[in-house]
Parts: sequence; C-alpha cells; structure tokens
Amino acid sequence: MRHIFSWDGNSRSEANHWRDEYVQWYTMCMALKYVRRNEQMAIVNATDSTFVNEVKDGVVLVDFWAPWCGPCKMIAPVLEEVDRELGDKVKIVKVNVDDNPETAGKYGVMSIPTLFVFKNGEVVDKTVGFQPKESLVGLLSKHL
Repeated sequence: MRHIFSWDGNSRSEANHWRDEYVQWYTMCMALKYVRRNEQMAIVNATDSTFVNEVKDGVVLVDFWAPWCGPCKMIAPVLEEVDRELGDKVKIVKVNVDDNPETAGKYGVMSIPTLFVFKNGEVVDKTVGFQPKESLVGLLSKHL
C-alpha cells in the first residue's frame, strides 16, 4: 500500500508529477496570502481631485508625505499596523505633497509627515513628525 507522498525512486514521471503538484499548491497558497494581506490594507492614496470625497465620512487619518522623506518612510509600516488594528473604524488616506500641492497648501502643511484626523469632513486633530503606533491609536481613539 502506497502513501500519498511516498516515492520509491523508480519512476521519474512520478517524481515530476509530485513536484508539479507541490508547485501548484505553493503558488495557490502564496496567491491566497497576497489576497488576504491586501484585503486588510485599506490605505487609500488621494489626489487633489479626490481628497474631499475621501475625508467626508467617518473618522479619517490623513498622512501628508513625500517619497524622499525619511520619517515618512518610517511611518508607513506604522500606518499599516494602525490600519490592521482600527481599519474597521478608521480610514487611512495618504496624500503625496509633491503630486498634490493644492491640498497640502489648503491645510497649511509645512513639514512632513503631517497627520490630520478628520471627522465627517472636518479637521479635529493634527500631529507633525513620526509617531509610534500607540500614539496614533490614542490620537484616533479620542475621536471614535
């Protein structure tokens, strides 16, 4: 009686079959992992033309950033953690200040990263610079 993963070494085609089965299984698992990871990521990139619609409902954390900014790069994974923890209660929106100067100017962004908390379209809180996850969760919790 043969077990499902046993191979007696005599059949090259049987070995190729099991290799192909494993590759197919592994590919499916990696695709599922990718889909699940992206389902959790609800961070939205807004532009000057979409910004108002993105912040009009509920509690929204807006990150004004730029790709060349070191602290902005440091806070990106923190925002992903906040999204995983509070994603069902808080929307996170990122605005690239280089590509969207109109919105950054409207809100007086002078340093980055600058994070605003919006509630139903109105600014209710603001912080500047890198913030740890606990600080951001505390900031957002005040407005939930």
